[in-house]
Amino acid sequence: KHYFDKLFGRTKLVEFSNTVLSPIKGSIPKTIKGTLFKNSPSTIVRNGERVKYWFDGSGAILKVDLSEGQAKASYKYVQTKVLKEEEKTNTHFTPNIVSLPSSYIKRLTRYFPNSSNKSNTSVLPLPGNKLLSLWEGGLPYLLNQDNLTTVGQTKLKGLNALMTYSAHPKVDPETGEIYNIGTRFAAQKVYIHKSSPDGNIIQTGSVDLGDSPYSPIWLHDVCLAGKYLVFVILPFIIDKKASLLKTKPMIECMRFDESGYNTVVVVDKKTLKQVTKIKTDPHFFYHYSNGYSFSKDEESPCPFLRRNDDTVVIDYIHYDRNDLWNNFPQEFMKGENKNFKYSSTMKRMIIDIIDDKITEHTIYDTHSEFPVVLDAEVGKPYKHCLINYDSTPDKSSLLMNSVAVLDLSECNENTKAGKNPGEVKVKAQREYPWDHIVGEPAYIKDAEGKEYVIITVWDGEKDESKVAILDFHTLEDVTVMNLPEFVHVQLHGRWQDKRI
Repeated sequence: KHYFDKLFGRTKLVEFSNTVLSPIKGSIPKTIKGTLFKNSPSTIVRNGERVKYWFDGSGAILKVDLSEGQAKASYKYVQTKVLKEEEKTNTHFTPNIVSLPSSYIKRLTRYFPNSSNKSNTSVLPLPGNKLLSLWEGGLPYLLNQDNLTTVGQTKLKGLNALMTYSAHPKVDPETGEIYNIGTRFAAQKVYIHKSSPDGNIIQTGSVDLGDSPYSPIWLHDVCLAGKYLVFVILPFIIDKKASLLKTKPMIECMRFDESGYNTVVVVDKKTLKQVTKIKTDPHFFYHYSNGYSFSKDEESPCPFLRRNDDTVVIDYIHYDRNDLWNNFPQEFMKGENKNFKYSSTMKRMIIDIIDDKITEHTIYDTHSEFPVVLDAEVGKPYKHCLINYDSTPDKSSLLMNSVAVLDLSECNENTKAGKNPGEVKVKAQREYPWDHIVGEPAYIKDAEGKEYVIITVWDGEKDESKVAILDFHTLEDVTVMNLPEFVHVQLHGRWQDKRI
């Protein structure tokens, strides 16, 4: 209980700007030059009331600049319309995931996607000193990278006020083009967007879900896989009447159909048109690790026998319970997740797009989350994956206390040969005490080609937030720095290399 009070019982978020960080262990390599950006829901208490659902906290951005052996950090709220009302009234904004406003007029006037946008999930640095703060329930917010000043919501020259833009866009390492998905209010479609490297949308396609009984309400992630984009429609049945009339909060309008099916959608990356849709067993998940595509005939000496890529490989984090979305975050906020046991594994989905067949294999049998691949390996047969895992005795937390580097080389070779991919190799792993929380890792390569991992760590015993730079090959400490104030549990982030 004390542990959870520290995390979610605070009455304010203390912002800071350009604070110099002094190492408490080791030193900052002078050859590292870049910036870490991370987003998180700031789950503070307002007027004596806690946020009831983890993802209902207002977004706050952590920025850590590294250059010439020095570090500076900033931490600021995304100045959303929601936050401004919360601070004015000292109450939590509704409607949110689990609550509705008492005023029926407010329920209706705040009905549309961007009315409750808390911009609290992820980030995307862009050229021109721009930073996108992302939340899949609405439009991105545009910030200034230097001072984290919020400019406002942005439509990226291709969205409209009724559309959403998911939290996990993928950047093609060959072209710098950005791919993402989203929905439009009341439409039974998924929209696929391609942007130029500056973030502005240059092409949009769509996939019509037609008479599917399931709504595309849950679109948290998309996977870039070679020549294709892949996303999955989970079997959420929506109480349309209650949702339309606003008689129930969102979480009570969504039901995961245990007897239903997931719909795996494969889209051509060039045309943004559907290649195939395949039904598979129902299971809940948040994140893909990575994907790639290849042709089973590409080794043929006869070019006429070689087909376009007909096999798509997708790695993702699979959960053993499908009620995770509805139940776990609420129990977690109460400090009662001991009553809610679940586990996850990394699975490999192999899609034959000619015969519309899917096979799956477990490749990392450890309770884990937040997989991250190297920028240069996105959408390709990738060698390494950074990941958080849970090494506590309970092994049933969405917030992990450990980090690992996985090697997938052998899995890829076996997959290409048509064999069971087998298990990944653990290149390195680092376990912290049970009362620590390790944020999603990010990969750094310095000016000399040396490789590092950068993470945020919350020390629950000392109630201290830290930034740690680890050796990529061993995950031993290179340097550890205390942040000047408590920083809420970090969700997703990105490292922006500034060596060029």
